Amino acid sequence: MRRAIRVLGPALLLSVLAVGCASQSAGSPSPAGAAIQISIKGFAFNPNQPSITKGATITWTNDDGAPHTVTSGVPGTPSGKFNQSLDAGKSFSFTFTETGTYEFFCNIHQSMRGTVTVK
Repeated sequence: MRRAIRVLGPALLLSVLAVGCASQSAGSPSPAGAAIQISIKGFAFNPNQPSITKGATITWTNDDGAPHTVTSGVPGTPSGKFNQSLDAGKSFSFTFTETGTYEFFCNIHQSMRGTVTVK
C-alpha cells in the first residue's frame, strides 16, 4: 500500500498540475472581462487571430526593438476604433464592447496584420 502511494502520489500531483496549467484552446473565446496579451515580436502579432468574448480587453506589447502601431482596420482603410503608436517595451490596451470581427495592422509595417473575433 505504501509503495502504491509513493508511486501514484507524484503521478497524481503532476496530473493535477498539468490540468491546472493547461492553456485555453485556440478556438475557444476568452471569458468576458478577461485580459488577452498580444506580443509584437519579429515584426508579427502573436497571436494574430484571437477569439474573445464581448467585454474582454486585449493588451498589445511591443517586444521588438522597432516602433510599431496597433491600428484598427486594414492598410489604406483604418476604421478609427483605435490607433496607437508603440515604442519598444510599450503597451496599449483596448476593451471590445461589441461583438464582431475587427481587423488590425501596423501602420508602419503594413504586412503585419491580425483579426480579433468578438463573440
